[in-house]
Amino acid sequence: MLPSIIPDLSRDLMIPMFTIGLVVWLAGAERAAILRQPAVFMPLLAGMVLLLASAVTAKSPLHVVAPLVFAHLYLIGALVALYRRLGPSLSLTTIGMLALLGALGGAVLTGFDVLVLGSERGGLVNNPIRMAALTLPLGFTALVGLWGQSGGWRWCFLAGPVLGLLTAYFTGSRGPILAGLVMAAIAVSAICITQLPRRRAIQFHVAAGVLMLFAAGMLIATSALQTMPLTDDIAAAMRGDGSADGSTTERLNMYGAAYQAFLASPWVGHGFIDYVRIAETYAAPGRDFIIYDHLHNDVANFSVVAGVMGILAYGLFMFGPLLGALRTQSQDRGAMIYLGAVTSIGFVCLGATDTTIGVHWQNVVLATISAIIATLALRSKVPN
Repeated sequence: MLPSIIPDLSRDLMIPMFTIGLVVWLAGAERAAILRQPAVFMPLLAGMVLLLASAVTAKSPLHVVAPLVFAHLYLIGALVALYRRLGPSLSLTTIGMLALLGALGGAVLTGFDVLVLGSERGGLVNNPIRMAALTLPLGFTALVGLWGQSGGWRWCFLAGPVLGLLTAYFTGSRGPILAGLVMAAIAVSAICITQLPRRRAIQFHVAAGVLMLFAAGMLIATSALQTMPLTDDIAAAMRGDGSADGSTTERLNMYGAAYQAFLASPWVGHGFIDYVRIAETYAAPGRDFIIYDHLHNDVANFSVVAGVMGILAYGLFMFGPLLGALRTQSQDRGAMIYLGAVTSIGFVCLGATDTTIGVHWQNVVLATISAIIATLALRSKVPN
């Protein structure tokens, strides 16, 4: 719950947790079983891939150790070792409640910033897009509490996604809002599959699919898609006529430069150090390229840093939660598959318009959720 409320404290608290957890993990009898969990070993494989790519492109020792920026994700096993000690107290209800408090904190802080302090975009304790990207995963994680109880009050966990989307709205961040809609679709689908009879669930998904195809067809047939604010903005940025929103233009310029940088070194990339400035050298002539700490897109970042090997590493980072959830064999399987899907796909969507992993606060959220998934998957295989 802390990343959306006190982000720096949540980051700093992970240091002693990882330290203690690593000792417990390496000294415990379950160390091999923990390591076999996809949510644990896939980030480690990603780190090895990045280390290999960095060793090839390194110009100094700093280049080789640069993949340690993802250290939180390499130490998910340490968190699992600690969470295993919690036993049955680490329940779906407990997870849902803590995540719900985090989502509530994010919504309250951003709402206060906008409605009371008069800020144009809510942030207060973090920049707006970070607040949205931290609170959305917490809000959708809260929904697992729905599967942890049988009483009517379990439906209060539906507030989690609502609070996450509300936070994204208060921050005025378009990327997280779109990612939140995708995450909401996953949540609705999971609820229907687990709460409705099989036939009703199939009927719902067929009807939803037909409606989506019909809506897409209407947008294309009426040319409405071309005049929608977002698509019109993208088209204007690509034309370079100056009428596009500044952030859209900046992103498209960065993405184009990243693609050209990738083509220049497609297999191992250019390394971590100064990769944004390296990408700048491949920007199209006459297009403004604003230097930030990153390229505002996870795939762009990884492709410039390590080429195809970087994209492979990104996939290993992103889909560890989903593949880890599929290993769950206990009664929590449905909830964990939902959590794995909404986390993996949600982070990919969030990373489409900004950097997600590699930012310490978001590393903390992804590592924590991954550790929860691995812990509950392990619980169904190794006796407490």
